[in-house]
Amino acid sequence: MSELPISKQPQVFEAIAHDTTSFASLFLSIREHPKAGLLSPALLPPASMYVVESHRAIKKLAPGVAAALLEEFVNRVRPSRHRAKLLGGAEKSVGQVAIDLAEVAERQKRFFLEPHSGMLGPLKRAIQPDLGFSTYDGHIFATTHATAFSFGHDHDLAERAFSIGEALGAYTATLLTMLGLQMPVPAPASALPGVIEMRDIKSPALYRRGPLGKTPTELAAGMTLLLASLNQMRYIMQKLLPVGGHTQFRLKFIVAYHADSNLRAIQDRLASDSLLPEDSASIFREILGNPDSRWLRKRTDLRNLLAHYMVDERHVTALSPATDRTKMIEHFGGDLTYTEMDALLDRHIERMSLTLENGFALIGDPFWYGRVS
Repeated sequence: MSELPISKQPQVFEAIAHDTTSFASLFLSIREHPKAGLLSPALLPPASMYVVESHRAIKKLAPGVAAALLEEFVNRVRPSRHRAKLLGGAEKSVGQVAIDLAEVAERQKRFFLEPHSGMLGPLKRAIQPDLGFSTYDGHIFATTHATAFSFGHDHDLAERAFSIGEALGAYTATLLTMLGLQMPVPAPASALPGVIEMRDIKSPALYRRGPLGKTPTELAAGMTLLLASLNQMRYIMQKLLPVGGHTQFRLKFIVAYHADSNLRAIQDRLASDSLLPEDSASIFREILGNPDSRWLRKRTDLRNLLAHYMVDERHVTALSPATDRTKMIEHFGGDLTYTEMDALLDRHIERMSLTLENGFALIGDPFWYGRVS
């Protein structure tokens, strides 16, 4: 098998190597966890971003090197790559993408309710849940609507999940070999000591809760997707990935940047439509009206580096080709060191998560009745 020309852009391959080892460990850790079925769906957006973007960088720096071998795996996961932007899209606004999510929710609702007919049909429809979500110590980190949204389909998910999981594993294993890396040791189940559960409810019970539940349904559904993504990073990924490692930093930045950006777009939409009452407005001020949010929204160049591995062409001449990944990140971080940025991301993810939970009145255990045994 051809070797990659690592000396050509060392910081790019350094980052790809970190991610390859980390995702291999992550896949193994979740595969061996007793709650793998609940943990794995939320991995699709960040994992597909890793596959698509690392492959794009390799093709540019080493055209022809194992391209055919990797291409098939990449094509299987490519449709889910943009879900790493959460509600962002290349050709659609946040509001338009939120409508797509709401349409997924409506299709799933019909799927669960339409089979109930006959004399008892109205009663069965009245009690039939149409939304499932997974929690870690009571914090939502995945929903069935978000999962279908990530896959781009809400049918034949088991078959698609197997195909995509196979592609993710094969791609990662191939890069481990190409980069001369050792297969990592998975994290033990004890790395996630909290209670992981599934709940089944009627979707309005979540989407219409609290001050944020007073917003248009598609925006409320969108904000629950943001909440789940933030919690998945905070409660799952951060416990399974090496503390302070480049992969954890990269994924924290991507989810924080896009959640913050999406929430600003939702705030603007609500304000322009005069649909932002004071109790909702205070939630957006808490999340967006602080120095961490203001720092993050100015970091487009850092976002591009972390998402795409490579430096934008306009910055290449100002940087030494030998700059390592940490120094490259610090170059785009303003006056903050890598450690300071890492702490800022932790702080802002926690702030967004807790404030959104408060906005949907999710403190405590409001869905005890929906527990799936």
